[in-house]
Amino acid sequence: MDRTRSQGKRAQSYHLRKEHETHKKMLGPLCTRFSLPAFARRVEKLSCGQRAAIERVGFGSLLHMPNYSINRALISVLIEKWSSEKKAFLVGGGEISMTPMDVALIMGLPVIGKPVTIGKDEASLDLEDEYVNSPSKRKIAISTLEGELDGEIGEGAKFIRMFLLYAFGVFLFPNSGRVVNGRYMSYLKNLDAIKEYAWGLALLEHLTICITERKDHHKTYIGGCLIFLQIWSFEHLDVARPKFQLNSLTFPRTCRWEESKTTTSKIKDEFERLTKNKIILELQPTAIELGVDIIKEVLAARIEPQQTPTQSGMMDLPMDNDINAEMDFVVDKMDIHISDAPEVSSSHYPSQQELLEELWEKEKQEVTLREEMEALRDSLRLEKQESDRLKALCHERDIALQATMSEKRSLEAKLTENEDLLLENNAVIQKLQEAVEASHVYAHKIEEILDRTLIERLR
Repeated sequence: MDRTRSQGKRAQSYHLRKEHETHKKMLGPLCTRFSLPAFARRVEKLSCGQRAAIERVGFGSLLHMPNYSINRALISVLIEKWSSEKKAFLVGGGEISMTPMDVALIMGLPVIGKPVTIGKDEASLDLEDEYVNSPSKRKIAISTLEGELDGEIGEGAKFIRMFLLYAFGVFLFPNSGRVVNGRYMSYLKNLDAIKEYAWGLALLEHLTICITERKDHHKTYIGGCLIFLQIWSFEHLDVARPKFQLNSLTFPRTCRWEESKTTTSKIKDEFERLTKNKIILELQPTAIELGVDIIKEVLAARIEPQQTPTQSGMMDLPMDNDINAEMDFVVDKMDIHISDAPEVSSSHYPSQQELLEELWEKEKQEVTLREEMEALRDSLRLEKQESDRLKALCHERDIALQATMSEKRSLEAKLTENEDLLLENNAVIQKLQEAVEASHVYAHKIEEILDRTLIERLR
């Protein structure tokens, strides 16, 4: 008996411990200082001159961000799928990563250029000292930047620095507090050089760190540009996808999606049912996007000379002596055959530049075909919507017709009843008329009798 009780207590303790470990692995409610509506409202206040100033320094895409709240349920579930080891999301039985091309297409920010690195040993600038609220920590309060932007700041260098610092703190690189790192000021000192930095790559690296801290260390507040993460999900995964916005602006891709309000339970269910055919592993630029400079830079960076082979025609791989001897024998035989072969003009072989141009042309053809497929999908989607609308309209008309037919049958029934009553009334009237005529005849006969009687009495 005691042994049974002991085993029961151990089993209960085991289940409690497992339940506690499971609870520890679960992420708590998602909190963030990232605020897309606040940033969008700030952009709406900018004058035409201020907008032009932001475009000149390479951040014009930020002026087109939509004004709606992020779907925290989608972000939370997506972060649960993150693998810090693989730096990828584990979904649909596979893994998929966030790439620099994703940032360029979704955010419209450069990913090719000088790196943005914030080091603790970086020297402080006079520009930074003017605005930092905590010199030791080198932090600038968002409220300080808001106050500057709300004042008569104009559209010059000061405005550009204040607006970009504000964008860094609430939109691109937000953290757990309402502050922005003052060290960013060193990248804003020379306004002409701002476009030379890979701000999109810095966004991706910062967001990756924030996601990892949230997943591995269960941090309540998550930093990073969460609208990029949400739109990245819409572009790659068929989960909680909203409709496209009805506007002509398609770049950056953040502008083309409507707000998503799907609930947590539905999002989890869609992730469970997610299959490979509902996942886009790599985004391809459209014909319009191929004309954008930052997209051209990414594609140009992809086309790099491959590792060249050695003169023997083989890569420098480690091999033992026997294999080396055998390979030398084979190469010697090849040299003999080649020496006996007729000379072939090098003009018969395409140059590297021609191959690159051909590859570029193939990529453009592939993008064009993908764009045509997407247009066909949109057309089919519109046709289906129109078909559904016509079906609903036909259904409504059918219901209305049935109601009209029912009223008609009811009126016909009432009309038939009225006709029967009319016939009965006509018969009664006929009888009454006959009775009246008979009464007239009878009265006439009585008058004749009375007249004869009166005449006889007078005689």
